[in-house]
Amino acid sequence: MNIPFFSKNRNRPSEDKSTGFSWKKLFFRASFESFMDEAGQNLLAADAGPEAAAAILEQLKFRIKEQKLRDVPAALLGLQNIIAGMFPGELAVPVKGHPEVWIVLGVNGAGKTSSIAKLGNFFQSRGLSVIFGAADTFRAAATEQLAIWGERLNIPVIKQQEGADPASVVFDSVQSALARNIDLTIIDTAGRLQNKDHLMQQLEKICRISDRFSDRMTRRNLLVLDATIGQNNIEQAKIFRERVGVHGILLTKTDTLARGGTLLSISQAFNLPVWFTACGEKTGDLKIFSGREYAESLISG
Repeated sequence: MNIPFFSKNRNRPSEDKSTGFSWKKLFFRASFESFMDEAGQNLLAADAGPEAAAAILEQLKFRIKEQKLRDVPAALLGLQNIIAGMFPGELAVPVKGHPEVWIVLGVNGAGKTSSIAKLGNFFQSRGLSVIFGAADTFRAAATEQLAIWGERLNIPVIKQQEGADPASVVFDSVQSALARNIDLTIIDTAGRLQNKDHLMQQLEKICRISDRFSDRMTRRNLLVLDATIGQNNIEQAKIFRERVGVHGILLTKTDTLARGGTLLSISQAFNLPVWFTACGEKTGDLKIFSGREYAESLISG
């Protein structure tokens, strides 16, 4: 899809020889007439994707006309408000007495296991009891890594031998959580490419097993995405959503928002809520996602 408002003779972001894009420059060098063109280029440079960028610019064009905006700072504020409003409601944090099981999904390298440790620390520090389920039984190292995190955080880890049925681990984890009155059960799953059908079938089985306890425990599927891979996240979100459903997203490796615009594409295409962002190796490096803060960070870049 072509982005409206683009001049045909203007370089695309991939052709830009500068060291990066800057929204701040729009305050100083862009005329109001060229603002839409510059804004579109910046959205693409931030990896928003053509469809999301086009939708945002259409909304901005309407807002400029409706509110009779006549200067670049006002238009930038309007753009920021549009981006902030693109994301569905914020995370409904689990509460004591209403147990939940979170199935953590994602491909290899996205940072699932370390994200689980951060989630455990996050909720434990807020007074919830937590248990981990090591359902990545394909790699002994994955179970060992989760066990190490569990020991550091004083969080129990339910595990079985390497090669065990992951659904069996989930069953044991949920049963143990209910017996101990645990508030939140977080399940680690094997990293899988979203196009491997037999692995996706296994994930479907994991969800079915956890749903056997739906009268006593709410299941939520959390998809972990790597911010550094940009638009490749779109296909991942699409397949996981179609096969098992996705209730929320955790975006890792957010040290920079240079390619953080991929969240705009995901929101525009699937209307999926982003629950958390994470960066760094410490267990405290996790934040509840805020659409407003995200928009401010993206536009102030």
